[in-house]
Amino acid sequence: MRVQRKVLEIYIFGIWFLSVAVDPLPVLSKLPVEIFQPVGALHYLPSGARHFLIAEAFLWTLKILTLVFLFFAIRGNRLWPAGVAASVLLTVYQGIVRGFGYINHDHLPLLYGVYLLTLFSFADERTRRRDPDGFPALKPALDRLAWVSLPVFMLVSYSFLAASRLTY
Repeated sequence: MRVQRKVLEIYIFGIWFLSVAVDPLPVLSKLPVEIFQPVGALHYLPSGARHFLIAEAFLWTLKILTLVFLFFAIRGNRLWPAGVAASVLLTVYQGIVRGFGYINHDHLPLLYGVYLLTLFSFADERTRRRDPDGFPALKPALDRLAWVSLPVFMLVSYSFLAASRLTY
């Protein structure tokens, strides 16, 4: 079952890696700061931080760091440290992108997928630390839970998105 969860990790983090790699994020620094309306957690930052958030150097740094940690999350045996960093960076990344206009929710289920996979990897690491054998009864249950809950979550989330678009 561990192999199946690794396939999910490669799939979700790989989609994000490709998405961030082709996204022209640093171009946002050319837009006027007045049209930037921070959303999510970025909304609580002081207004002076807006100039810093959309500076070209910061956007390039954010893009490169996000790609590096996504790569480590795909490649590494211990997903959760890289997954936590990738989750935070992707949250900031998406907050900046969504601050420049129409808020499209199509990437949010994938972002939640990153959160869930990181959480499952952290739980897996915790069970290994407590017992070197890894709690034989619990470990397969964690792998099955990840394999079932993540696709169901994605299916339900995208179904709601589709239903809301059909109504408008």
